[in-house]
Amino acid sequence: MARKQKHPKKPRGSYLSPGVYVEEVSSGARPLEAVGTAVAAFVGFARRDPVRAAVTAAAVLAAAAVVVRAIRR
Repeated sequence: MARKQKHPKKPRGSYLSPGVYVEEVSSGARPLEAVGTAVAAFVGFARRDPVRAAVTAAAVLAAAAVVVRAIRR
């Protein structure tokens, strides 16, 4: 038979209201560091050229033109 505990365990954490306790536990993961949002990168496979070569586009329309040319080939 299991023995009854004389003193029940008290919950750990911060007391918020009757019966509500909050305990924050570290997940071990570090938060992502902030990075600039002015740079976009698209990675994927292409059927044809350029193979294993980076293509730089200085503006949104230039990037769209690179994609359209790759699709039309």
